[in-house]
Amino acid sequence: MQVKSFTSAHRILLLVIIITAAFLRFYNYSDWSLSNDELSALNRLRYSTFSDVIREGVMLNDMHPPGVQTLLYIITKCCGNDVAIVRLPFVLMGILSVLAFFKIADKWISRQGALGATSMFSALVFPVLYSQLARPYSPGLLFSLLAVYFLTATIFNDKNEKNDKIKYGPLLSFVICGTICMYTHYFAFLFVGIAGLIAFIIARPRIKTGLIGAGLLMLLLFLPAFPVFQYQMGIGGLGGDKGWLGPPNNDAFIELLFYIFNESYILITFTVLLFITFLILNKHKKTNKKYRLISILFFVIPFLIAFFYSIWKNPIYQNSIMIFSFPYLLIYIFSFTPDFSNKKLIALCFAILLITTISTTAEKGIYRTQYFGVFKELAENAVQSSKEYGTNNITFTTNVILPFYANYYPEKFKQTISYQLYSCNTFEGLAKLNEVASSSDKEFLSYSWSNTANPEETEQIITKYFPYKVKVIDYFNSGYRLYSKDPSKGFENKYSYKFEYGFDSLKFENESVMLTHDIFHSDSSAILYNPENEFGPAYKISIKEAGLKKGNVIWLQAWINTDDIPSDGNLVLQIDADGKTLNWQGAPIKNYALLAGKWHPVYLAHRVTESLPEKAIISAYLWNSGKKKIYIDDLSLYILP
Repeated sequence: MQVKSFTSAHRILLLVIIITAAFLRFYNYSDWSLSNDELSALNRLRYSTFSDVIREGVMLNDMHPPGVQTLLYIITKCCGNDVAIVRLPFVLMGILSVLAFFKIADKWISRQGALGATSMFSALVFPVLYSQLARPYSPGLLFSLLAVYFLTATIFNDKNEKNDKIKYGPLLSFVICGTICMYTHYFAFLFVGIAGLIAFIIARPRIKTGLIGAGLLMLLLFLPAFPVFQYQMGIGGLGGDKGWLGPPNNDAFIELLFYIFNESYILITFTVLLFITFLILNKHKKTNKKYRLISILFFVIPFLIAFFYSIWKNPIYQNSIMIFSFPYLLIYIFSFTPDFSNKKLIALCFAILLITTISTTAEKGIYRTQYFGVFKELAENAVQSSKEYGTNNITFTTNVILPFYANYYPEKFKQTISYQLYSCNTFEGLAKLNEVASSSDKEFLSYSWSNTANPEETEQIITKYFPYKVKVIDYFNSGYRLYSKDPSKGFENKYSYKFEYGFDSLKFENESVMLTHDIFHSDSSAILYNPENEFGPAYKISIKEAGLKKGNVIWLQAWINTDDIPSDGNLVLQIDADGKTLNWQGAPIKNYALLAGKWHPVYLAHRVTESLPEKAIISAYLWNSGKKKIYIDDLSLYILP
């Protein structure tokens, strides 16, 4: 086999690639908002002892091994939790991953192929983005690459022939890197296991013995984390009844390939043409095919395990977990690279680096694109509103998973934002939002949300008391709103359809039977449900009459008064067509009717996400499921375009 000489051209190319990779990973790394997962990790460090951090912050409230949380614990204890400090080690490991990738590719395939593959690897969105996150991906990528590098050195010698004797230096290095992977991410753990198994199959007998010993040693070193592993594996995944992740689609593999290559038809076309060119120019060249097979196995096996586990057991698959195995797809593609002269190699690598970098920075706009729900921008908007209109004139509310997520950035800005509400993604939370908004004596109400369900009812409730929208700013899976009571400060919602009824003109069927003048919210009458009345008058209108279209939002509201607290029952919005119910939603009145003998508004909202037949019928009514004594008045239904 030809010895690979490291020429000055090779050194310059590699240096340019590393510098480009470093620039892409350092640029803007501390300026964009911490993600929900990063803030979650920082929040789970706020325990008094390290043992509590591991038990409460990892085992009970995470689905990762304790390695990265331990690293963050050390960093924040020594240097604080500013974004630039927290993310820096992960950026550095992301840069080192590029060099580790080159070392593997240079061992497995030609020098030309290794430099070409590294040129693309260094600038793709996937590794660049996940190198800037203070999460397990960057360290898992680095140490899984190093584990494969040292595993390769254990199995094969410098001439790429199988070793007959155990080389303890590389074997021990494999153990160390593999153990770090086991402590970092369970898919890095799995990947190292797959790599070790494949190496065991192809290794010579004496090396097999060493690999068995290495595997046992890694398991021994992992024993301190075994209770965490055992508990988390008992949960099984991120999906299921209590999870948030759904199973992957049948075309998940195609989606993954699309994702790896920046979701860019330009870059995909360029890569395919490059691959075809390699095949044509390289068809007569003899190559070592074992690494091609290993590369495909390293890429495909983790995907198949994650995919079918997610389908058959519990959803765990996300594109992000494939970061540990996707590099080997690039190695496979560039293993067909022909032998080029230095001039042609330089041209090739610069073309790959330039096209991939332009795709990442200009076409995909990595530094202006929001890949996760933001928190920094929400805090900046809240602070800006405070400066413009006065903190004392604003009621601040937000909708996030935990208060720490909303408070992190105001504290960094050295600004005080006192939130009256941190969550309203449930019916109970919506009732609390109504309580905060209705009791506010401020001129403005600030509302933000990120990375959690943002019910359509939020704006319905807020605009009842603060009708005018001053600021409306949307981000990826997040947003900011500022509302006002002053018409000169903002604008009102426009409705494409509006219905308001106070049960005073007998419009509904059976309305007269249940009509009462004893207690009412407005005018002089209301509808009384007695225990024998499970259903009563319903407002009905066709989709065509209402002008309801896909993308519209329906707001339904009624005032409720009950003597029994809590009282079962629902304000219902129902859409039917051809004898089938296309949509049914109910808002529990017990969450809103908190005081006996008092009138309370109940809210329900629905966004139409698909086209409906014109003959479909909208129905709005009260379902007295608890069969209690309930008064209802002032039913209203609005459609927002």
